[in-house]
Amino acid sequence: FAARYRGQRGSAGSTYTYTYLTFGEFGAWIIGWDLFLEYTIGAAVVARGWALYVDSLCETLGLSLPDYVASGYAVNGSSVLSINILACFISVAVCAILVVGIKTSARVSNTIVCIKLVTIFIIIGVGATLVDVSNYFVECDYGVEGIFRGASIVFFAYIGFDSVTVVAEEAKKPARDIPLGVLGTLSIGGALYMAVAAVMVGAV
Repeated sequence: FAARYRGQRGSAGSTYTYTYLTFGEFGAWIIGWDLFLEYTIGAAVVARGWALYVDSLCETLGLSLPDYVASGYAVNGSSVLSINILACFISVAVCAILVVGIKTSARVSNTIVCIKLVTIFIIIGVGATLVDVSNYFVECDYGVEGIFRGASIVFFAYIGFDSVTVVAEEAKKPARDIPLGVLGTLSIGGALYMAVAAVMVGAV
């Protein structure tokens, strides 16, 4: 409904503007801070994930990163509060790409998406040949807690789809294109996640 409403309005602003027009300034103020927290936490988790990928790639290539770079630097020896230097560096690098310009960031984003899609399709294609149907009928090793833990991680994959509505002013037919864009990305992302999960569970 939000996507269709923003498409009919044909102006940019995403969830904040939608809330401002329907519930007023106070509601928009709450949603604005909610979006700030959503993207901040989401960006931190993604940066941490990228840092783990880089560390794993370095190990594969025979390179060893210092523990304080790969695992995080403990603040004042704290076992709870730490700063992941590699994740911070990745975040700064992504910000630098965005500052360079929209064309450069679009090319980098498209390249990363293509790499991810190729990787996902390879995993699905190769993994499908290794599926053992009996694996779908065994007892869950990690129980209900493991299921919810996995679902909480997948949840982060759905953060940011509403940002498609920001480009409502640039769409030729926003009433048609914006809802299709949001629902299309949700459907494709969900289908890929389910396919990878089905293959991984069946193969392992």
